[in-house]
Amino acid sequence: MAKFQTRTYTESVEYIGKLATLPNTNIDSEIATVAFIYQQDIFKVGKDVMRFASKWNKLITKDNVPI
Repeated sequence: MAKFQTRTYTESVEYIGKLATLPNTNIDSEIATVAFIYQQDIFKVGKDVMRFASKWNKLITKDNVPI
């Protein structure tokens, strides 16, 4: 798991979602760990992470140019 501390499922998903927007990142183990800790389906966690990553990517880019 990444070296961070969170209090909620949402904070974990947001952190991993931000990692997902970086090049050459492998977030599989983080998704699996969050699914195990919060007793969620791994596919639900992955879907939540990718949904947040998509929103985050739109926030940090403008007209397909990184800010």
